[in-house]
Amino acid sequence: MGGTTNTMKTDDNAGTTVKQRNRIALLTMLYRGDPATKQDIARQINLSLPTVTENLNALEEQGLVIRAELQESTGGRKPQTFTFNSQHFLAIGVAMRSTELVVQAIDLHGNTIMRRRRQIPFHNEASYYRRVGTLVEEFAAEVEKKGSHVLGVAIAISGTVSVNGPELSVASDAEWADRNLPLATIAQVTQQRCILVRHDEAEAMAELWHDPTIDDAAYISVGPSVNSAVIVDGTLHRRRQPSNAGTIGHMTLVRDGLMCSCGNRGCVNAYCSLPMLPEEGESLPGFFSVLEQGEVNHRHRLNEWFDNLAQAIANMRSVIPMDIIVGGQAAHYLDDDDIATLYSRVNAIEHNDPSAPPAFRMRRSLNIDEQDVIGAALVLVREYLDHPYRICQ
Repeated sequence: MGGTTNTMKTDDNAGTTVKQRNRIALLTMLYRGDPATKQDIARQINLSLPTVTENLNALEEQGLVIRAELQESTGGRKPQTFTFNSQHFLAIGVAMRSTELVVQAIDLHGNTIMRRRRQIPFHNEASYYRRVGTLVEEFAAEVEKKGSHVLGVAIAISGTVSVNGPELSVASDAEWADRNLPLATIAQVTQQRCILVRHDEAEAMAELWHDPTIDDAAYISVGPSVNSAVIVDGTLHRRRQPSNAGTIGHMTLVRDGLMCSCGNRGCVNAYCSLPMLPEEGESLPGFFSVLEQGEVNHRHRLNEWFDNLAQAIANMRSVIPMDIIVGGQAAHYLDDDDIATLYSRVNAIEHNDPSAPPAFRMRRSLNIDEQDVIGAALVLVREYLDHPYRICQ
C-alpha cells in the first residue's frame, strides 16, 4: 500500500544547519516526486549545481539516494537521474494471532516489500515468545541481507491491556484472553527495537497513510470488542502506554445495563460489539446471510445494534466533534448503505432532526488484509520521516 502523498515533515528544529535544511529539501523533493537530474533538483529547490552535487554525493553515501535511469540525451552525455531510496530502511510489523504469526516489512513509501505467515498456535509460554522473537529476527536478517536496514519491530496487539513492569497483561478479547506479553523477551531475541501498537491505532495509521487529507477523525474499530483511535490535525494521537484509556469500548452507554467482560455494566462493548448481533448458536457470517434473505427478527436486531452504535458515536462526538471511520470486522460486513443508515441515526441524535444537513463525514475503513500489521509498521515509518534533521546529519 503506497502513501504517495505522504512526505517528510518540514523541519522546524532551531538547531538545524543550512546544510541539513538543503538536504531535507532535496530528500523531500525526491521522496514526493519522480527521479530527477541534478539540473531538475537545482531548479526546483533553488540551489546551485555545486551544492546539489555535494549533497547528492553525501546522501548517496548514506544510502538515502540512489541513481535511477539515464534520460534521453539531446546532445552529449545522457543526464543521470536520482531517486529516493525508499528501501534503505524497512519497518517490520508483527501480529501474533491465535493460530499464526504474521510478519511484514514495509518501506518508507508504505509498500509491503516482504511478508511471511507461519502457522504457529499461540501459547502463553516463554518458549512461544522466544520462538516469535527468533522468527522475527530471522525475518529481519533476511531484510538486511537484501541491503535494507531495520527501523524496528512494531507488534500490533488487541484486547484489554494493563502494564505490569516488563510485561503487559492482555485479556477480554477472543484472540487475546489472559495473555501476558513479555516484550523484553521478544526484544532480547530479535535484538531490534520493539514497540507495541494497539490494533485500533495501527489500523487508523494505515487509514491516515492511505488518505493524508484526513484532518480530525475518530477511527472506530468494531469487532469482538469496540475500540477507537483518534487523528488530530492529520496526526495519529497515540497513547503513552498501549492501555485502554481513551478508547470507546468501556464508556457507559446504558446505566446498570448488560454485564460487560470488564466487570462493569452498560459498557459500549456489551451493546455494540459484533457478537451482540447473532442469535445464540449462530455465527456472524450466518447472521448476515439470514439478514440478506430478509428475515424480520435479524433486521430488528441489526436496527437495535445501529441505534446503540449511533448513540455511542454521538456520545463520543459530543466530546470530540470529528469525522468517523468505521473499521474492524464491521467494515467487512457493512456496505455503504449500512454506513449511510448509521450516519443518519447519529445525525438525528445530534440534531434531534433526521433531515438535518450533514455536519460531519462518515465512511468505512479501507478493510485491507493485515491492516493492523501494516499500520503498526507505518507507525515506525512515520516516526522516522517526522524527524528529517536526524536523517540529514
